[in-house]
Amino acid sequence: MYVCVKGAVDRPECQIVGLDILGTRHPKIFTHILERMGFSLDCSNVVVCNGMVNDRCRPDSGGRQVSLSPGLYPTDVLNILVETGGFRIITSSSLNTTDTVWTLEK
Repeated sequence: MYVCVKGAVDRPECQIVGLDILGTRHPKIFTHILERMGFSLDCSNVVVCNGMVNDRCRPDSGGRQVSLSPGLYPTDVLNILVETGGFRIITSSSLNTTDTVWTLEK
């Protein structure tokens, strides 16, 4: 399973893509990771932020919450994924002068 984290190391905002599949494969780990990033699951297993679906966890047109945007630095998110989720960083690439994309594997 692969997850991508995109952001600038000097800003407390980033985007995580592909973490949603972890919810079906490892629900306990998924829930713990979400909680460490400031999200939670409602009774329907929908990711919410402050009790509601908002721009940080909005589903796509197919209903998947493929992209999450925690208000954390990308390095904090990487640490959570590695320490809590057992992911390992396999690549990183600069997109422009500020943004970097890290790919992680579990």
